[in-house]
Amino acid sequence: FFKALIGGTAAEELDNLLQGALESLRQSTCGVTLPKLRSITDAPIGIVPAPMPGAGFVPPAFQRLHEIDKDNLFLQTFTAACAALAAESNATFLAQPAETLARTPGATRPKFGRFPAKFFVYDIEEDGRHMSAGYGEIVLRSALNAMLPLLKGDGAQGRN
Repeated sequence: FFKALIGGTAAEELDNLLQGALESLRQSTCGVTLPKLRSITDAPIGIVPAPMPGAGFVPPAFQRLHEIDKDNLFLQTFTAACAALAAESNATFLAQPAETLARTPGATRPKFGRFPAKFFVYDIEEDGRHMSAGYGEIVLRSALNAMLPLLKGDGAQGRN
């Protein structure tokens, strides 16, 4: 993946990172469940990842990474590893819709947070991993649009 993208020694290091990310994903709940699900059905399978954290909840290490990773290779590695995991089981990886992403790579726009501050006049601890109904609507519409051709038999499963 990265050899084609940037070439050289750095590409080899990033390809190693990709393989490490893929191995980690294989051990995740999705990575363990997906092959089991595929063993019992040939139906189209779409993988929708958990949302990126809200922009105000990005860990400081990721914020520093963004400062030095101007080409956004870290997020590209994650996305490539998710797509590779899906392809191993002939499934489709459905990345987080672009309109929900913040300018900070690896983050969701604040307006999609579960408890947007503008709706509350009192203090409430915001949850940076769960998103609003508006976010869900966008993700569901995107997933349905991507999967509908597969469900109708108009496309080959496993496109990423």
